[in-house]
Amino acid sequence: MVQVDQVRKPPGKRGNVTATKVLLLSAHARGNTVAAALAVGAAGVVAKGGSSRQLADAIRRVAAGKQAMVVAAGPPQSPRHPSVEQLRGWTLSNREREVLGLLATGWSIWRIAEQCEVSPATVRSHVQNVLVKLGVHGKLEAVAFAFQHGIVPTGGGATWDRHSA
Repeated sequence: MVQVDQVRKPPGKRGNVTATKVLLLSAHARGNTVAAALAVGAAGVVAKGGSSRQLADAIRRVAAGKQAMVVAAGPPQSPRHPSVEQLRGWTLSNREREVLGLLATGWSIWRIAEQCEVSPATVRSHVQNVLVKLGVHGKLEAVAFAFQHGIVPTGGGATWDRHSA
């Protein structure tokens, strides 16, 4: 294990000029270790306990010529469990998501039927399934639920793409 007093400039490094950037991945990304690493020219320090996303962000920052954030390792985080509302949204079939997305854009049952190449009765059946699965009482409530819980995109008037569902 490398001690704080063992952190030195790489051999052959003249001053602070080098083309090679160093990002230190440390089990002890705190206090003296961080100060010592930055003092000898490291572009940043990341804790081993950090997430892969934090490490990737630090690598991108160093590659862009910026100093990486120093990420202190914290206590392990418990896995985030999905909410009941998210689970309800996950129960929708792709077709039900498509119909809900088209309802969210303001389309009528007839227009949705034409777009999906099905009968209006089939669209009504999909809408009824959406209402039951989301636990709501009407189309407007279903659309509001979908926007609040990210089931359909909230873009500025963008049309629903059934292939992105």
